[in-house]
Amino acid sequence: MMRFDTPSGKLKTGARPGLIRTQPQQPPAGGGQAAQPAGTGLHSQSATAAKHQRSFKRGSLIFIEGDTTTEMFIIKTGKVKVLKQEGAKTIELAILGPGSVLGEMSLLLAMPRSATAQVIEDCTALAIDRTVLDDTYTKIPSWLVSVIEMVVKRLRDTLYKNSENLISDNMGGVVNLILLLADNYISESSGSIAIPLELIKEESLYAIGISGGDVDKILTELILKELIVIGKSSKGRDMVVIKKHDILQLFFEYLLAHYNGKTLPGETLSEEACAFSRLLLAAGRERGMRGNTGHITLTKPVLEVALEKAGMGRHINLDHVDELKNNGLIDVDEKITATTHLSHKQISIAYAEKKLEKALLTREWLVAFVDDEEE
Repeated sequence: MMRFDTPSGKLKTGARPGLIRTQPQQPPAGGGQAAQPAGTGLHSQSATAAKHQRSFKRGSLIFIEGDTTTEMFIIKTGKVKVLKQEGAKTIELAILGPGSVLGEMSLLLAMPRSATAQVIEDCTALAIDRTVLDDTYTKIPSWLVSVIEMVVKRLRDTLYKNSENLISDNMGGVVNLILLLADNYISESSGSIAIPLELIKEESLYAIGISGGDVDKILTELILKELIVIGKSSKGRDMVVIKKHDILQLFFEYLLAHYNGKTLPGETLSEEACAFSRLLLAAGRERGMRGNTGHITLTKPVLEVALEKAGMGRHINLDHVDELKNNGLIDVDEKITATTHLSHKQISIAYAEKKLEKALLTREWLVAFVDDEEE
């Protein structure tokens, strides 16, 4: 596979590789035209075809990834290799021969070149620019022009949607990869976690099959969610710094749950239930009874005192109790004690402290976790 040699050792988007891009050879003087294979169906005898024909030598580049040129090329003879740069690696996407079209997206959608086209056999091709395209539009029925423009618009919208879906579909994979790499990049002195950006891109390509550009988009989303930041190492390398490891882990669990059509405990809690949960945690740390399983149990009298101290009265709101119970966050034990004249209902609440804390954390970060399309 070809590798582009540049001063930095890799081809960056929009950069010019060490290989020289040769100037296209123009047709012979006097309107002559290079020989063309029969049956190409490309109007080989027309003056228009001769005017727009280009010749490229083996090893030359027709266009480079990141270019803003907009010509489309129809290959008549020879072969062209389509390459895409991923970090320090060059990926071969396809080899195209006579009759193939390349660069059409840049012409139709005015998009930067998404790949590099390198000639591997001396090549002739027709170059179609915007002027030729617009001139062609004037020679076909207006209804057909409208159809073409509609198809192009749908193609643009589809590409945009696919790009957004790509981010959504691969977010969990990239987050999981970051979490897996994190253990090897914990600073012994500060405890911070900083992973080389280039490593994340390389591993994403091999493990998930997504490009460096798509990884950049996902990392941008994580930055906006305040889960990571991009910093520099002492040697000037770009590093992905995890702001809060436990929150990033929680976000991965959120993505995994939603991928499987489920939700995390705490996502649907009301503000009132959250406030009651915080009261349970505070009362449990102060006067709760810890069992062998790690659960904390609070009796009704303890809860009533905690409610009164918090300015919430002495009445236990059973709606809040039911909400937490239905979310699997607490267990409620009810016992009836009877005397000669009266019977009393004794309520105790038991919960796993870490599970309840995690549910509150989920509820707190839910706004950041939720994608715009989910709202």
